[in-house]
Amino acid sequence: MNIIVVGFGAIGKRLSQRLKRKGHEVIVLITSGLYRFEKADSLKKLKNCSFRKGADLLFKGEFTADVLFNCMKTIEGGEDSAYVMKKAFEYSKPVISCEKAGFAYNSDLFAEYIGLFGLSGTVGCLSRIPAFLWQVKNCLPTRNFQVQDYFILNAVLNYLFAQLSQSKTLDDSLKEVKRYHYLESGTHNIVEVFNREAFDAFLKTIILFNYCYGLQPSVFPNRKHFVEFNEESVRKHLENGSSERFIVSIVSCSIDNFNSKAEISGGFNFVVKGLNDIHILGCFRNINELGHKGEIYRDLLLYPPNESVAISKVDHTTIITHGSGSGVNVAVEAMIQDAYDLDIDINPLNLEVQ
Repeated sequence: MNIIVVGFGAIGKRLSQRLKRKGHEVIVLITSGLYRFEKADSLKKLKNCSFRKGADLLFKGEFTADVLFNCMKTIEGGEDSAYVMKKAFEYSKPVISCEKAGFAYNSDLFAEYIGLFGLSGTVGCLSRIPAFLWQVKNCLPTRNFQVQDYFILNAVLNYLFAQLSQSKTLDDSLKEVKRYHYLESGTHNIVEVFNREAFDAFLKTIILFNYCYGLQPSVFPNRKHFVEFNEESVRKHLENGSSERFIVSIVSCSIDNFNSKAEISGGFNFVVKGLNDIHILGCFRNINELGHKGEIYRDLLLYPPNESVAISKVDHTTIITHGSGSGVNVAVEAMIQDAYDLDIDINPLNLEVQ
């Protein structure tokens, strides 16, 4: 099988190695052109060109392929990511992605090409949250229904605060996060960590909402809905580390008593208007809160550094799924599982995936 891998960072390299070991031909597209992956991290240049020119050449002639794996680094706006994925869709080729912005800023990728893409590497990884929600919601076509769903969509912040609650120092916790490759490269001080990870959860929430809660009207990432943390707000949250976690909720306004105009110290807070107005909130919450909501919060946190979702039903019972949400190997495994779900035979030798 011929496979396109877009991006050659840690995930792109590891995925290319896995695919090559299975006997597949792997073509890599990066900003400097098109390459053939040979072994380890060795690339042989095939075409010296810009990224978009390379994308235009895909699925033609010597660059014909059966599937595209999008391993690009997430960059706000996602223009190049959306461009290359649309090229695959134009040729009816499936896309497996771990990049978020391309889908978050381009909801038409959902509307026109459902059944041609896999999102587990983008949201939730091995928790398989998108597939789980899609199944539970039974592909509801409208927003004329009640929802009360809670998520851990950022395993890094969850893991950091779980470590702090066990009396580990912030420096030691950050070193551990970096050692396990949970944290994106280039992130330095703790305020930047908070803002990058919270914005990461913002993009994931947009993707989930557009994919699982009906496609009209679509929601797009809007900076006015996102509040950045500052040194003071980060300090306060760290002081409360044992009792707080960053939790996302998607709840019908008719059953949500949180003021959507209330100030938050960081995260995102907005209402989606429709047949059933829905409040989307991502911020730090008190996990010791009393009542049913507090129970849900604590249920979500049983599995750090996983990502999870709890769907609260009318009778106050909950449906929960969880799974590993961070790390290079976890992302690669999630993308491979998505390929299986799309009936892409990427393991033709019937060998155990390493």
